[in-house]
Parts: sequence; structure tokens; C-alpha cells
Amino acid sequence: MQLTEKHRQYWSKNLRITSILLAIWFFVTFVLGFYCLIIWYYARYMNRLDQEHGVAEEE
Repeated sequence: MQLTEKHRQYWSKNLRITSILLAIWFFVTFVLGFYCLIIWYYARYMNRLDQEHGVAEEE
């Protein structure tokens, strides 16, 4: 089957939008997920350290 110019344009746009959406998915899932995990771990660690040394904030 011969691809016409319209078909090539269609697939080009299709691949472009798929690539963009995959990049957004990757960023949100892995980059933001790990960044949030690091912040959560840091806060948890610092709270334990504060409690261990008696400088924890009272709630």
C-alpha cells in the first residue's frame, strides 16, 4: 500500500502527540514521584532527629 502525503502527515502528527504524551507521563510518574518521595523521606528523617535530640515542635 502506498502512503499518500496525507497519510504521512497523519502519522507524523500521531507520532508527535504520542511522544509528547509519553514524555509528560514519564515526567509526572517518575520525576515528580521521586521528588515528592525525597521530600517525604527528608521530613520524616528530620522529625525523628528532632525527637531524638529533644527539639521537636509540639503539636
